[in-house]
Amino acid sequence: MKKNKNSEIIISSVKFDRSYRSKITPNLVVTRRLTRDGEISSYKSIMNVLKFSVNFKDPGYSEDQIVNLYLPFDKSVKRNYAKKIIRTSKKQKLPLLLMVPGGTIGIKGIPDKKMFATLCSILSEKCIPIMLDFRGFNSKKNVTGYSLKTRENDLRLIFSILRDKKFEKYRKQLFSGYIDNGYYPDFKKIAIIGTSMGGYDVAYVAASLMPDYVILYVPAAYSQKAREINFGKDFSEEIRKPDSWKNSHSFNNFEKYVRRIQKTYNDIRTLVIENKGDTIIPKGLVERYAKDNVIFSRVDGGHRGANSQALGQIYRSLKSI
Repeated sequence: MKKNKNSEIIISSVKFDRSYRSKITPNLVVTRRLTRDGEISSYKSIMNVLKFSVNFKDPGYSEDQIVNLYLPFDKSVKRNYAKKIIRTSKKQKLPLLLMVPGGTIGIKGIPDKKMFATLCSILSEKCIPIMLDFRGFNSKKNVTGYSLKTRENDLRLIFSILRDKKFEKYRKQLFSGYIDNGYYPDFKKIAIIGTSMGGYDVAYVAASLMPDYVILYVPAAYSQKAREINFGKDFSEEIRKPDSWKNSHSFNNFEKYVRRIQKTYNDIRTLVIENKGDTIIPKGLVERYAKDNVIFSRVDGGHRGANSQALGQIYRSLKSI
């Protein structure tokens, strides 16, 4: 994965953070599971969260850089489903779902953790969810020196670890807990869901990464000028300019992905969700992503969090991966 023509980002190590201790409990009101007959029933569990730090050298920075990954492991899920998995075959594999969070700065703990916990619960038998934590976002410190471009590089880096064979030793470190308990990740099948700023990140790079399914949940869009500015006061001023998002390259980039994935699978593998009560994303922006061969859904709710309508859409859409 190249940052420019002459320099390459190099992974130094992937480390399990043994000092990190966290559990995430989904909200019973919004955590749902689809039953066999299609109805939605309540479901609740507590997941232990494993934190890994990906250390790498970025030629744009003098010191080493770190991106964190969060992987849930739920012992109750193992009890419920491991028997079925083991009985089928040790070769049975589960696709991966990479969740790309929004741009909240200074948040404590896991970004968008309620939505992540909810997705972990309703999708535990269908895929292995992973949460990416971008450089500078899970911190109270100033994020000087980071930008939309940095987020794109982080996403490319993590996707390369998940799919590229040359990073197999790092994948074994990341997923050893799953493999030891009867879960076998399928690195050839990767879906990505991007939320808010994360939706922009995914839309911008999807055509170059070519994941097997893409979900944009209340995605944002930013001007090319904003993409060149580091996060801070100038960035905030630029993205608040009326209609500045309309010339974003993310729309055309996402359209390229839609065409290519449609040609590859001869199937619709993109879902775009807009929340009716969203007061953060400008009116008309989300619909710009909804071109031909894209499932577009408008559901109740505000900008943050996912309600049962959105979760049901996400659950059903991932059947095809």
